[in-house]
Amino acid sequence: MEFPGFKNCMGYLLGSGLAIGTIITDRHVSIRKYMREQLSHITHYFDLWHLKKKIHKVLPKISKESGCSSLVEWKKPRQNHFYWSAISTLSGNGKVIYAKFKSFLSHIINKHDKLDGDPLFDKCAHGEIQERKWLNKDSPVYEKICKSLGKTSLVNAIKQASPLAQTSCLEGFHSVVNYFSLKMLAYSYVGMYCRYILSVWQFPHLHLMR
Repeated sequence: MEFPGFKNCMGYLLGSGLAIGTIITDRHVSIRKYMREQLSHITHYFDLWHLKKKIHKVLPKISKESGCSSLVEWKKPRQNHFYWSAISTLSGNGKVIYAKFKSFLSHIINKHDKLDGDPLFDKCAHGEIQERKWLNKDSPVYEKICKSLGKTSLVNAIKQASPLAQTSCLEGFHSVVNYFSLKMLAYSYVGMYCRYILSVWQFPHLHLMR
């Protein structure tokens, strides 16, 4: 239902003459395909929280393997670095976003300038840092993390990371809708329509109170 709903909403908005320059969604496969093939004139970004969940699955899985426990302490820095890579690139240039993200692979082996791979970002942006338990470039654990974070599907997704707003506000609105329309009950069209109107009226008040 998510894709048909998205498609109908976009058709209604564009049909009403609303100019849409940018849209931010999760990584729903059908929505990605539709945006790429039918609405390529609209810039399509991915929400950072949903992307973070995808990337987050990589390190914990590797860290549980034999001899890879050293990755555990890089969990939080990796999350922070991912967010920084996106929100510090206001132009939304995907190649620059990924170049910044990729510098993490050099950072964890204690290499912070003259980085390999991408001239778009060849030096860490941080100042002096404390000593950490750096990884060995030739270690199996480093090879595994480079392979996992370098998968084509993940690289392409990171290049579409949103440097702008995220979908958290929409998620909040959905929680208000669910409050007024319990999922275990069925509603008529008019009943559901009224509950959406009530949610639209109520949500700004709840949002301002937070």
